[in-house]
Amino acid sequence: MQGVRKGDRLDFTKARLVERHKAIELKKPSKSDLEKGKLLIAKLVSKMRKGRENLARERIVSSDLMDEVYFEALEFWRGEDLQTGLEGVAGSK
Repeated sequence: MQGVRKGDRLDFTKARLVERHKAIELKKPSKSDLEKGKLLIAKLVSKMRKGRENLARERIVSSDLMDEVYFEALEFWRGEDLQTGLEGVAGSK
C-alpha cells in the first residue's frame, strides 16, 4: 500500500492476488556435462584438502616462532580484567 501513514486505516478491498511465476523448465544435462561437473567438484575438493594441509603445516612452523617473549607480549596486551558490578540507576528519555 502506497502513501500510507501511521494511524491510517488499511483498505484491502482493492487487494489482488499476485500472479505466480511459471515453473522454469530445464533440459536434462547430458552424461558428458555430468562427468565434467564431477571432475570440477573433484578438483575443488582436492584443492581444499591441499589448502588445509598447508594451513596445518604453517601453524606448526608459526608455533616455533612463538617463544616466551611472544607470550609475554600477549599477556601485556590482554591486560587486567575489567571491574564487574555496576552501581547506580539507569534511566532513559
